[in-house]
Amino acid sequence: MTPSTGTSRRPDAARNRAALLEAARAELAENDGPLRLREVARRAGVGQGTLYRHFPTRADLLGALVLDRLEQLVLRLEEAAEVGDGPDLARSLHEFVVAGLETGRDPVFIDVLAGDAEQGTPVGALLDRFDEALATLVEDAQDAGLVSDSLEPTDVLRLLCGVQRAVALAPDLEDLPERYAPALLAALREA
Repeated sequence: MTPSTGTSRRPDAARNRAALLEAARAELAENDGPLRLREVARRAGVGQGTLYRHFPTRADLLGALVLDRLEQLVLRLEEAAEVGDGPDLARSLHEFVVAGLETGRDPVFIDVLAGDAEQGTPVGALLDRFDEALATLVEDAQDAGLVSDSLEPTDVLRLLCGVQRAVALAPDLEDLPERYAPALLAALREA
């Protein structure tokens, strides 16, 4: 049982982990630069040894920050992929695109996804599930005429990431994911 996997742990260790995650979120919200681990430990009221026991690397800490959000996105994608062809497929594809665009508002989430997640880590396992479900969804959407046959799942992901960037550039406009989703879906169909 490793400390950074979210498995059961002593109550004080669980409190320390939660405090470290909260401190890391606060540090990222207040500072534009890289996550300062010493400052995270200070904010959490723990020593650096405690920080490194829970999160041996900066990447582990960042991965833990996005793990819940990534899991929700993967679950949504898996649900959409399970719909198969039929009237619910278009709705499921739309909902996944909107959820994907929403993630563009979280730069830590985008940075973690852009990095190389190691095999065997919780983030790596979720990204593997994401890739499998995306491939299934794209194939079903192609069969239904919702996504062009000329596109691979990686193309769909790149286009989604491009529009995510546009969403991230206007954080005050909360309706952008819903407004941009139809344009992206039309582009996927016509590519």
